[in-house]
Amino acid sequence: MRLFAPILVAAFMVVSVAGTALAVKGPQAVEFTIHNLSANMGGNPQMTFDNQYTTNEEEICIFCHTPHGGTLDGPLWNRQIPAAGSFTHYNSATLTAAAGNGARPVSKESLLCLSCHDGSIATNRIINTNNSNPTGQPENQMQGAGIAVDIVSGFGAPSARIGESASNVNGTGDLSDDHPISFSYFDAYTEESTQPGGGGLRAPGAPELADVRFFGAGAVAGGMRVECSSCHDPHVAYDTYFETWYGPIPGGISADPSYAPFLITPNTGSALCLACHVK
Repeated sequence: MRLFAPILVAAFMVVSVAGTALAVKGPQAVEFTIHNLSANMGGNPQMTFDNQYTTNEEEICIFCHTPHGGTLDGPLWNRQIPAAGSFTHYNSATLTAAAGNGARPVSKESLLCLSCHDGSIATNRIINTNNSNPTGQPENQMQGAGIAVDIVSGFGAPSARIGESASNVNGTGDLSDDHPISFSYFDAYTEESTQPGGGGLRAPGAPELADVRFFGAGAVAGGMRVECSSCHDPHVAYDTYFETWYGPIPGGISADPSYAPFLITPNTGSALCLACHVK
């Protein structure tokens, strides 16, 4: 019995820590988000989230993943990705050398997102199609069969098509007005820490405590890469559209608007920004 109590305490601590981590993770329900490009929402093919991109495909995950025949670019990845060196990065006089190196290729973790969001590859074109879909490739419901559908341009205004910019309307590889990606946070912090007052970035452990995700090696030179998924989670449900029109999401999940747009953690009071930046 003497051993039993410490085990219970240890188990409670693990559950408490895990509960804390889970509490800041957004509700996982990609089926009820705009990333669901299928004709199937909530098990009802009549319910669609966004008619502009809805297809005749009833599988939801297939637009990014496949259990067979995928690529090694991502987890069982079912899409082509853009060329890593085809992007123009953001730059400014205040950037560190690590983040300002415009010659760096975009890493695969971000190319996965850009395979839709840079505008160069159609959202309804995949590698391994569903054998049950009579048209093979998913076909857009509004534009008809055979039409490849790209994320629409914002015509110089901010939009989900981040491959364009005000100076490159309808562009497909221009990240010059977007937050830098595919650079080492550790290297950027190391450079910044030599500045008066310690620079403008927090020590590497601070962002991780705030649930910012880094990729690649840990806190070593070249490690802790900043990618799209450092700040965004494509599976998180933040839009209450479904609940407003059709009722509760199955499984007791509720969309949380504080995670808009697909954030890894809420940015209330710029909390996500301030996880990395000292201002």
